[in-house]
Amino acid sequence: MKNNQKGITLIALVVTIIVLLILAGVSIAMITGEGGILGRASEAGWKTQLADAEGIVSLTVSNYLADYWGGQYTSTASTLATDATSADDAVDAALDAAETELGSNFNVYSETTAAKKFANGDFIYIVYKSGADAKAKYYKVKGTLNGSIVSWSAMESATADDFSAADKTKGA
Repeated sequence: MKNNQKGITLIALVVTIIVLLILAGVSIAMITGEGGILGRASEAGWKTQLADAEGIVSLTVSNYLADYWGGQYTSTASTLATDATSADDAVDAALDAAETELGSNFNVYSETTAAKKFANGDFIYIVYKSGADAKAKYYKVKGTLNGSIVSWSAMESATADDFSAADKTKGA
């Protein structure tokens, strides 16, 4: 008698399902894991936001200082830092203008005090809040003021305290 049954065996079907489950597990880990695609995409997003903020703050500080010093040495009136009576006032106004331009997810502040004022080597901080309040992540970058140029250090993680530090230093 001839046996003409065609098809797959139960063992072959089970082996195929196991292989597919292993592939699915590896794929999900690559997407959602600590170094996964979603994590790297999120990191790239906040790094881009902070890099853009660095450019905006640097440009705003340079523009305000150039405007202030131009008004001091020429007969041209200052158009940006209109209330500035010193370079310190111009930098303060620039940081406020940059923070306004960046929006509510950013705080821009410096460590200067009324007694110290701005000088070469002073620090400017940008703190970025990513996400809603309950699950927010914070990142910051520190800039060093050299003349009218701000040099930025590496980006790092921050805390909610760093984000609210701007409110403590403003008006100091």
